[in-house]
Amino acid sequence: EPGAMPKNSSEWVVSAGAAVASGPNYAGSSATSTMVVPTFDIRYQDWFFINPFLGVGVKTELTDGFKASASIGASFDKRKASDDARLSGLGDIGMVPAINLELEYQLGKAFVKSKLISRLGSSHEQGLLFETEVGYNVLASRDGIIGIGLQAKAMDGTYANNFFGVSAVQSAASGLAAFNATSGIASLGGFVQAFVPVSARWIFIGRVAFDQLQNDAANSPITVKRDQASLLASMNYKF
Repeated sequence: EPGAMPKNSSEWVVSAGAAVASGPNYAGSSATSTMVVPTFDIRYQDWFFINPFLGVGVKTELTDGFKASASIGASFDKRKASDDARLSGLGDIGMVPAINLELEYQLGKAFVKSKLISRLGSSHEQGLLFETEVGYNVLASRDGIIGIGLQAKAMDGTYANNFFGVSAVQSAASGLAAFNATSGIASLGGFVQAFVPVSARWIFIGRVAFDQLQNDAANSPITVKRDQASLLASMNYKF
C-alpha cells in the first residue's frame, strides 16, 4: 500500500480485481514463484478496512499526519520441504494468522511506517517480525502516487530459529549443519511503489522490493541466496 492514499469521498469504498505476486519460495531461496490471485479492498470512512493482504482492521488518526492501525490477517512467510531438496527433514512452516500493529507518519511527501507482526499457530510457526520503512513520494497528485524508500526487517529469537535455525535433530535428518539463529536485523533493502488511477473506475497498485538478508538470516545453512526480490501488482475496479 503506498505511503499516501487518497481520502475516500463516500462512507463505503469497495474495489475488486486480480493481483500478481512474485517472490522467493522462502526466505533465502534462490528459486522464485509467481501466482495470480483474486483480490479486493473494502473501506469504511478511512478507519475500517478488509483486504486479503492487510487483513481486517481499524485505523485512526492520532494527530495530524500520524496514524495507527491494528488488524488480524495472514503472515505469508512460509517454507516447505518440497521447495528445495536440501530442506528435507526440516519440516514445513505454513502461512498462519497474524496480529498486526502499525504506526504511520506522513509529513508532506515523506513518510515513515513501522509494523509489528505477531505470528500465531503452532510453536514451530510462531515468531515476531518488526518492519520499518522510510520513503518519499516523488509523485503525489491526481494522476497517482509513486514512492521510493528504504526498509528494514528485524526478527525475534523464535522467528529466527523457526525460519533460519537448524536443530541437532534437523541436522541429522537433512544433512545441513546445526545452526542456532538469534534475534536481530533480518534484512535491509529498498522499494518502489505506485498507486495510479488508470480511469475513474480502474486503479493500479504496484510494489517492487529488493532486500538483502543480514546476520544469522544470511549466514544460516538454509539460506542459498542473500539477495531477495519481490513484486506485487494489482488492478482493481472501484464500484
